[in-house]
Amino acid sequence: MPTSGTLSLFIDDEKVGEGGITTQPGNFSLVGEGLNVGRDPASPVTDDYPGPQPFAFSGGTIREAIVDVSGEQYVDLESEALAMMKRE
Repeated sequence: MPTSGTLSLFIDDEKVGEGGITTQPGNFSLVGEGLNVGRDPASPVTDDYPGPQPFAFSGGTIREAIVDVSGEQYVDLESEALAMMKRE
């Protein structure tokens, strides 16, 4: 049963994009189309991407990728703690 929600994209704790999504709930897979970071071996989501597939990430370093499916609002606990210490 498909479900809908809101996808938010954060870079360095700054929200840089948001949009509605529809997904088929299920487990992530180690084969086929699952969760991909730094490389997408499957079909592109749009034909706007030039060049041959698969699309490998270039132009930077991916230090961390966090996937939160809890539905809770994102809170940067480190920034919150620093702000609290500055107030005291």
